Amino acid sequence: MYKSRLHELCQQRKWCLPEYNATKLVLVHNPRFSAFITINGAAFDMVQLVMSSKEAQNDAVRLALAHFTDLQPRQTNQPSLPASSSKTVLG
Repeated sequence: MYKSRLHELCQQRKWCLPEYNATKLVLVHNPRFSAFITINGAAFDMVQLVMSSKEAQNDAVRLALAHFTDLQPRQTNQPSLPASSSKTVLG
């Protein structure tokens, strides 16, 4: 739901579609995920670890939507500036 709203926003504002990245942290038999997205030059990074990659991406998308619209984020994390270093995506 949130991804489609974000894609619509990008199309309305004539922006490129967001780039999604998820990072997997493996704790013994208990993997956790974080995600970040880049949209229109801004990076939105969810530092809270969650149970699934999909949930992590949804949280990052929700944060981006809150930044660009009046949607209230689930958490109060602030978007980070685009980093010059790349993050590793683990599968």
